[in-house]
Amino acid sequence: MEALTLITPNIAFEAEYRALVAETCAIEGLFMRRAEEDFTTFIKQHARESRGEGVHEGFVTQSTFWLLRDGLRLLGASRLRHYLTPALVEWGGHIGYNIRPAEWRKGYGTQLLALTLAQARMIGLPRVLLMCREENIASKRIIEKNGGKYSVNPIDFPT
Repeated sequence: MEALTLITPNIAFEAEYRALVAETCAIEGLFMRRAEEDFTTFIKQHARESRGEGVHEGFVTQSTFWLLRDGLRLLGASRLRHYLTPALVEWGGHIGYNIRPAEWRKGYGTQLLALTLAQARMIGLPRVLLMCREENIASKRIIEKNGGKYSVNPIDFPT
């Protein structure tokens, strides 16, 4: 049985992260934050963002997590925004997540969201707002499997 772990960004997984980004960005319309600068600096920036330090104007404090299988393979990433701006209420919500395309349709998105929702509870969020495009049936199902209720309006459910 495979072990899934939610970790904070870690320098030890640089090659896995770069492969995840390359695979994800190769699919039209998908985007992941690239580590353009020195990877150590990139990891430190994630840590600062989770503490609300060095957050660029218009952005919010957010924690980034990576989903790791068996301590080796990076399957995906999630971003948990600690609070919302009016713009994030309109589009973005509290959590964004993605799974590398080679690992789609294996239940990892559902697991990643469940683990990220647990983190939301740990920082004291009583409810979270999640959003996906209407045509993104896979994301809609992941959200619903985690207790969310889909509507034309943003999805809002308890953590």
